[in-house]
Amino acid sequence: RQFNPQGMEILDVIIKDIKLPDTIQSQMSQKTMVISQNAMQRMQQKHAMLSLIQEEEIKTLNQTHEEQKKELIEDGVYEIMMEKYRLMQLQSEGDRQLEKIATQMKIDVELVGVESGLTVQRIQDETKLETEKLREQSVADSNVEVAKAKAEVDVIYADGHLESAKNIAKAEKVAFEAEGISAPLNRKQNDHITFIHKLRAQQALAENDKVSTIKSNLCFEIDSLDK
Repeated sequence: RQFNPQGMEILDVIIKDIKLPDTIQSQMSQKTMVISQNAMQRMQQKHAMLSLIQEEEIKTLNQTHEEQKKELIEDGVYEIMMEKYRLMQLQSEGDRQLEKIATQMKIDVELVGVESGLTVQRIQDETKLETEKLREQSVADSNVEVAKAKAEVDVIYADGHLESAKNIAKAEKVAFEAEGISAPLNRKQNDHITFIHKLRAQQALAENDKVSTIKSNLCFEIDSLDK
């Protein structure tokens, strides 16, 4: 503003050097020294306090660590004991399972043995039953064959008696024709003999049911011969 009337305007000023009086410099230096000493003392006190606090914290941390370490050791011992107990339980359970498996295997083996015995017994019973059936069938077949053979024999025997009766009848007829006077007596005698042969033939046929048809035919022929 002092230069404005002269048409000049100062926009910026740079102060390159300042020189104070020695007394002021000495006073400022002493004041700075006192401030610095006070600051150093405060820093030293603060450092001492911080060091003490740090030592206390370190001590506290060490105690805490020791306590935690002790607790961890105790917890570890407890965990070890619990693991041992669980291991013993697992081992006992494993032993029980093995014993159960062994018992079940023994029961299964016994059941297999019993089933095998029952199977063998069933096979033996079936074999015995089949053998009995075959034996009964064989006996029945044998009886049938014997009955057939007997029937054939009876038929042959009846045929023989029939043929004999025919021959006797023919002979008696010739004799009756030859004898003349004795014919009535001989006829009665021949009737009696024919009746006897008829009875024998009927008896032979009656012993076998399978030749009933032949029996009726023989009776018809014998009746014809009698007439």
